Amino acid sequence: MTDLFPETVPDTRLTRGVDELRREIAMRKRMYPQWVAKGTLRQSVADTRIADLENLLELIREKL
Repeated sequence: MTDLFPETVPDTRLTRGVDELRREIAMRKRMYPQWVAKGTLRQSVADTRIADLENLLELIREKL
């Protein structure tokens, strides 16, 4: 009998969350330079926020 709920099927919520995280990183990489240039955001803060999201994405990928 076939397994109706195999463990190897990825959780679509997780897949969608990873996709959204990638979009968020891309958006910040586009927008942060503009905000830094305007003085709205410090470069060090922008770098840390992007690095944090990229680290989170890597952690999630390691667990998959």
